[in-house]
Amino acid sequence: EKTHELYCWGRGYYGELGDGKSTAKVTTPTQASLFSSPVTSLSCGSESACLVSGGEVYCWGRNQYGQLGIGNTLANQTPTKLSVLKNVTDVVTFRDLRQIEQW
Repeated sequence: EKTHELYCWGRGYYGELGDGKSTAKVTTPTQASLFSSPVTSLSCGSESACLVSGGEVYCWGRNQYGQLGIGNTLANQTPTKLSVLKNVTDVVTFRDLRQIEQW
């Protein structure tokens, strides 16, 4: 069975690196998560990120306005699946807006 790894680096005050921590700065690629399906789309905002794996959307990072779509306004330090979205092909993030294409 293949595992599909995600690596992130940079600023991580709000968990935007997806490694389960709030870290001021990471200067080398750090493993953030494992996925059973390939990551087919990844988009990073200034303090959060979303990706598509196996047709499902996962988001993490700063969430003060609920922009992650996970049902609360708490920062999320690991990729969390948005269970209401299925068969997604692409995700685009902006500074404070999440736009998801579903076919």
